[in-house]
Amino acid sequence: MNMHQPDILVGPLEDLAEVGTQLRKRWGESLLMHGRVWMLGEYKAIAAKRGGMLLGMVTYAFDKGTLLVLTLDNFSGEKGIGSRLLEAVSERGRAEGATLIRVMTTNDNTPTLRYYQLLGFQLVAFYPGAITNYRVFVPSLPERGVDGIPVRDVLELEKAL
Repeated sequence: MNMHQPDILVGPLEDLAEVGTQLRKRWGESLLMHGRVWMLGEYKAIAAKRGGMLLGMVTYAFDKGTLLVLTLDNFSGEKGIGSRLLEAVSERGRAEGATLIRVMTTNDNTPTLRYYQLLGFQLVAFYPGAITNYRVFVPSLPERGVDGIPVRDVLELEKAL
């Protein structure tokens, strides 16, 4: 995909109802990321849209000079949406004075782990058994994920902004 396609608009998504609706479809009622539960309104969102149709969304927050990506979703399946959203949120992070961007994924999600590493992210933390603890708060978390791999652990990656 041409990263500068004029028909795709990337910018803040300030409608909390829309953010909440989209997150519930993919992630459920609660976001458990970076060691805490995030409530709607405690984070911001950036969306990619074409003609008013939502193609993708990234949610994020800041913690002591670090930009925390909470979720990154490409609803369209169109190549390049995630990269455009990460580019936009990184620009926002730099404007806010952040020096690092951090993302998380689970042990089963090898496509996402590969994706982030290809974008220059490095593994910086491993939380064995974290999903077992998360299931106390979000019982709907699946037992098995990508390719039937048991979902147990959390991996954290970061990249300098």
